[in-house]
Amino acid sequence: MWTAAENSRLVSQAPRFGRNWETISATLFGGKYSSRECRTQFEFLTEKPWTQEEDLKLVELKNQWYPLWGNVSRILNTGRTAISCEKRYNELMAQEGP
Repeated sequence: MWTAAENSRLVSQAPRFGRNWETISATLFGGKYSSRECRTQFEFLTEKPWTQEEDLKLVELKNQWYPLWGNVSRILNTGRTAISCEKRYNELMAQEGP
């Protein structure tokens, strides 16, 4: 269970390590949380609503790069993770219906 102090440390200090979640895990938490847990928690704490522009670009990039969500995330260049991009894409497709 993440504490308020750990959440604060993650949000304030993780950006200086870029997207190196293994380093973030080791440096900020001594390996207490896995790199995936750190990334997921950071995303949860900093998530902001998707814009229409991001949605349009996401669909365009997915059509070019699927299944390489890491590339989609990198090219989108909005700080969204690959997991976040894939999740949002699936949400958009579900909204369209069958």
